[in-house]
Amino acid sequence: MSDLTPNSKRRDWAWIWLGYSGFIFIDPIFEHSLYRWLFTFVVFAVFLALFAGYVRFTRSNHVARFWMIAAMLLLGIVTFPWNSGASTFFIYVAALLPFSIKSVPRVLALFAAEAVVILAEGYLFRNPGHLFYIAWANTFIAIFLVIIIGGGNIFFAEQKRSESRLRRAREENLALAAVAERERIARDLHDVLGHTLSVIVLKAELARRIIEHDPHAPPRRSPM
Repeated sequence: MSDLTPNSKRRDWAWIWLGYSGFIFIDPIFEHSLYRWLFTFVVFAVFLALFAGYVRFTRSNHVARFWMIAAMLLLGIVTFPWNSGASTFFIYVAALLPFSIKSVPRVLALFAAEAVVILAEGYLFRNPGHLFYIAWANTFIAIFLVIIIGGGNIFFAEQKRSESRLRRAREENLALAAVAERERIARDLHDVLGHTLSVIVLKAELARRIIEHDPHAPPRRSPM
């Protein structure tokens, strides 16, 4: 899940990463509960809407994409106690943050806050035998994946930003080179034209003097 917010045509590939959301169907498959299936489909539909909103707002660089990420986190918090596969929503949050926020320290701080939230929820619902229960193994696995995938995406996001800066610098250099070349051509044309006009004026002046001093030249008519 290393490139969830690509530019131009690559943004369409963001939909491939929906495959990771399939983890929320693991618990219903093994527990055979109609209500669990119903609630899971509702959660999945909400997630699809949030993901679609995130992709749309990312394309327009709209601030609402941050609200989509926050809503995914909230969806994970609500779902995790009764469906351990909801840890995938925490992973989506960690995967999207590096591409949405340029400040690495801020992203790391949000990772830490997310890990604290997961740990607190795991502690709150740690008692087995209840309707809402989170095994410590699921809690630590979720935190581990948040750190690993989020940290990896920090690297990929910084790499993409570096490539983007390099591409912009190259385009600016090409534009400056084109401007410099046009100015050089304009100077050359100006110099050539100026030189040509000077030669014409000089030759015309020389021809006039020759005609004035030529005794065989026909008399000049005075202007009327």
